[in-house]
Amino acid sequence: MKRMTLRQFASSKAYCGLDLSPLTAAIMDASEGIRPTTISDGEAFAHFGCTLADLPTERRRTVAVRAGGRGGKTSRLLAPAALHAAWTVPLPTLRRGEVASALLVAPDLKLARQALSFVIGYVEDSKILTRALVEPPTRDSVELRRPDGKRVRVEVIAASRGGRGVRGRTLVFAGLDEACFFFDETSGVINDADVYRAVLQRVVDVGQVWPASTPWLADTGLLEQLIAKNWGTHGHALVCTAGTRSMNPSWDPTGEIEQDLRDQDPDAAMREIDGLPMAGGAGVFFDPEALRACVDETLVLPLPIVRAA
Repeated sequence: MKRMTLRQFASSKAYCGLDLSPLTAAIMDASEGIRPTTISDGEAFAHFGCTLADLPTERRRTVAVRAGGRGGKTSRLLAPAALHAAWTVPLPTLRRGEVASALLVAPDLKLARQALSFVIGYVEDSKILTRALVEPPTRDSVELRRPDGKRVRVEVIAASRGGRGVRGRTLVFAGLDEACFFFDETSGVINDADVYRAVLQRVVDVGQVWPASTPWLADTGLLEQLIAKNWGTHGHALVCTAGTRSMNPSWDPTGEIEQDLRDQDPDAAMREIDGLPMAGGAGVFFDPEALRACVDETLVLPLPIVRAA
């Protein structure tokens, strides 16, 4: 039987029942190698860096989205994508008794649980998915038994050092929510790349990794690197950038919130509304490039002199 597309799953009243914005629908289609029909060539160039005809015709393993706040990237992209993967990604090698995972990873558990709450809401509003529940949802997971008998758990974890929290799992999906703000809670080390590499290796065929975030610093971090390397070409990842209104046209209909934010904090408005990062180094004490320029890797330090007592 033909696999239901993400856009069909998200908009179907039998599953998520979402009224998708044109750009959100386009991202879903493009993520599966389907040419979008909901946006124009000009809009495609603005958000994907290429015309509709130049978007990839095959799914990419990575889908990276940088968007303004309140655009629905968690509720209308990551949550439906995780649930769709849990329900539809083929698992021919899953062993008897094994449970596959669709992960939602965030900087901390509170944020990750917020993403899962959208998944649970979709499940509880769908008669089909409610009947598939293995047991009542918890704060950290919801487990479904699919029509093929396979069990898949949508679950949450916080970003951890070296991506250790994702190891030992069979993954159908990994959503990296607010990936620009990933750090290990115990060490404080920025670990977006570690988490990405760990999940990328463990996602099965047809499964995907979706790093998505409001922006932080230009030219810094996993998401910005993915966008820089794949913008307009989408060679190894489908990448998309958007402001809040492009993702969610119904946000702030009077414009009062936007005007207030632009008046009070233009830099925050640029990030949160326009979806544009600050200039690299603006939010750190030392510019990483400046630090690297100060290091002489050829220098050999002398051994300490030990004097006899």
